[in-house]
Amino acid sequence: MKLLASITVLVSLFEYCHVAPAFGDAFQLGTEQTYSYLNEVRAGSAQNASLTVGYTVRAKVRLATVWGDDEHKLLRIKVEDPTLYTTPGDVKRVTSLSSSSEAPFYVYWNLGYAKTIYLKDKENDASLTNFRKGVAALFQYQILDGQYVEEDPSGKCDVQYTSHSTTRYHKAKNNCEFGGVRFERTEYPLRSLKRQARSTDFTVSTEGTLEKVVAQDYLKYLVNAYDNLGAFVESITRLEIEERNGKVATLEGKTVEEAVKTLGVKPSGLLSE
Repeated sequence: MKLLASITVLVSLFEYCHVAPAFGDAFQLGTEQTYSYLNEVRAGSAQNASLTVGYTVRAKVRLATVWGDDEHKLLRIKVEDPTLYTTPGDVKRVTSLSSSSEAPFYVYWNLGYAKTIYLKDKENDASLTNFRKGVAALFQYQILDGQYVEEDPSGKCDVQYTSHSTTRYHKAKNNCEFGGVRFERTEYPLRSLKRQARSTDFTVSTEGTLEKVVAQDYLKYLVNAYDNLGAFVESITRLEIEERNGKVATLEGKTVEEAVKTLGVKPSGLLSE
C-alpha cells in the first residue's frame, strides 16, 4: 500500500510539472519563418493622456537560421515592406525605414541571448540601426523561470522570467543601465521623477521557437514642482509568426566569425546608438 501511495503521488506531481521546451530545437538550422511586425508609439502630456501624437510601423520579418548547432546559431533577419504611419490621421510617410528592405542583417544567438548583431559596413543611419536592434531584441528570451541579466536597446537590465504554461511566458525588465549622456537640471523643483514599466509576454512552440511577442514599454516624466507637468511615451510591439517557409541555404564555418567573414558585415552590440 505504501509503495502504491508513493507511485500515485509521483504520478500526480508529474502531471502538474511544466516541462519547458529545449533550446536545442529552436530555430532549426536551414529553416525560415515569416512574422508580422507592428510597433505603435504614442507620446503626450501627463496632464491629459487622451491627447497624443505618435506613429505606427508595420512590416514583415523573415528570419532564417543559416549557421550553428544546438547552442550557437546565426539568424538572418530581413525586414520587408516597412511602412510608417503618423497619428492622429494614420498618414503614410516616406522614411529611411524603406531602405531596411534592401539587405538582411544577422544576429548571433546563444541559448536565448542575442549576443551580437552584424550590419553592413556602409550603413551609418543611427535610426535605422536602432530599429534593427529593436527587432533583434525581440528574439532574446528565456524558457526557464528565474532572474537574468540581458543587454538590449534599453541598456543592461535585470530581467525576471515567469512561466504561465509550457509555452507561455512573462518577461519583466528592471534597473536598466544605459551609458548615454543625460542632461538634467540640478535644482530640486526642476528635477524630474521618472516612472517606467517594461514587460513582454511571449509564446513559443513545443520546439522552443518564438511564435508570438507582445512587448510594452511605458515611460513617464514628472517635474518635481508640479505633479501634472510632464510627459509620457508608450510603445507596444507585436510580433507573430505567419508561416514557415521551408529550407534555406546555410553558411560554412567552425565559428560565427568564420561564418560571417564573406558577408561584408561588422559586429555591434544591442545598445542603442
